[in-house]
Amino acid sequence: MDVPLVNPPVATICSGDSATFIATSLLGTDDEFYWYDALVGGNLIFTGDTFTTSSLSASGPNNATLTVYVEFADTNGCRSLRAPATIVVVPAIDVPLVDNPVQVICNGGEATFIATSLLGADNFAWYDALIGGNL
Repeated sequence: MDVPLVNPPVATICSGDSATFIATSLLGTDDEFYWYDALVGGNLIFTGDTFTTSSLSASGPNNATLTVYVEFADTNGCRSLRAPATIVVVPAIDVPLVDNPVQVICNGGEATFIATSLLGADNFAWYDALIGGNL
């Protein structure tokens, strides 16, 4: 029997988001799809061709990876092998920290701001507005 096709086979999402997968079969449109948490056995987590995960999180600066598996049953009840659908969860970008964010200077003076990140980022872009604005 055929293996289901999964679109996309790998979804990369930001921490706190969900992923959506669509399963199809080359055998026909009357197939029923079953999503599991393991390649063999495991727990049934969803039935249907379009599976959306719950909100997923990555802890710390590292990516998290989760794989779910889908199989289908044809109109005769025969089951396919399971196909993987992999979710890569990347950490959400943190808000930069600004050392001494409020400075009082004399007319014509200069202020120096230093940005840091809890995730170790070191490439910062400065804007003249909270949203949009000029670089």
